[in-house]
Amino acid sequence: MKGRLLKALIAVAAALVLPALSPAFPAFGDSFGYIEGVNVNLRSGPSVSAKAEMQFPGGELVQITAKEPPKGGEKYPWFQVTTGGGTTGWVYGQFLAEGRLPPRFALADPGGRRLLIPAGADDFALLEKHAGRYTRCVLENGPFRIEFEGSRKADPDWNGRETAQNFDSMGGLLFRVKDGPLPVPSDSFGGVEALVAEESYLAGAEVIRLSRGADAADADARASFEKMYGRSLKSIFLLAGGEDFEAEIYAMEFEVKGKNALGAVALVTPEGTLRLDFPAEWNEQSVWHVDDEGNFYPEYYSVGALIKRGEGLEFTLHNPAAESLTARLVITRGGKLTVPGGMVLCRYAAPM
Repeated sequence: MKGRLLKALIAVAAALVLPALSPAFPAFGDSFGYIEGVNVNLRSGPSVSAKAEMQFPGGELVQITAKEPPKGGEKYPWFQVTTGGGTTGWVYGQFLAEGRLPPRFALADPGGRRLLIPAGADDFALLEKHAGRYTRCVLENGPFRIEFEGSRKADPDWNGRETAQNFDSMGGLLFRVKDGPLPVPSDSFGGVEALVAEESYLAGAEVIRLSRGADAADADARASFEKMYGRSLKSIFLLAGGEDFEAEIYAMEFEVKGKNALGAVALVTPEGTLRLDFPAEWNEQSVWHVDDEGNFYPEYYSVGALIKRGEGLEFTLHNPAAESLTARLVITRGGKLTVPGGMVLCRYAAPM
């Protein structure tokens, strides 16, 4: 009798719990993914008509908590996700790389044998749980194999400057370079960043061999960009070119027009020219990458790696500024160059 009563009670309890675990809201546990796109809406419900609660700049790692199948002619499912900052909402599956980590930049130590993803990003705790999935890095003509060693806290006496000279004092996710050392220049300003990624990110991809150096561009390139923008150039530099691949990457600075300053980076291939603009209206504060006097300093930009993935090209763009060092993953999407905000590492480096 007691056994039958216990079974009955269990059945009643199950009936009360199961509706909360309907197929639309499965238990996802440790499921995760990253926002694959730029300016992607996080909506209040699984529908394009639901309110947009916020926009992802792109590349953010999120926890997946539920999944709705496609409906009404939709091609992709909807995912309920929670951001590193604790915001929950719905993302259309076209813009979510389920079960994958986003490529991220890591600082190399002066010897090129270790890498560190600095702590501080909103999604750091989730990234830490899955950091062992990062097994490759790209710097110049890599890739190189890496291995996750663990997390470490910052030294209490660390001065807050995120430079290679302070590598051993910084907190974050630590990796060992198995194929090292990485090609780290001995005179690099504040250190260099390598792009770390899952093996699947580089599967079938080609890392293009480049010749590098910020050399003044020739007259034809200058004239071509001046015609393209309808503005006079102050300076233009060829940052990198493919050794056995037709591609060139330029950085340029235009003469200030009225109050408008303009810097640009361009990828030139036989298929055409793709551009990434850094416009700014001059004011008393530094604006974007243009300083107080409207200067862009294209000669300080550099390209770390150029990667061909499928039909698209991606490259890493690096530059120092007055108080920071920044690395970006620049991707081609919709015939344009764009930078997913979650794939940017900006390191505080001043005063040096």
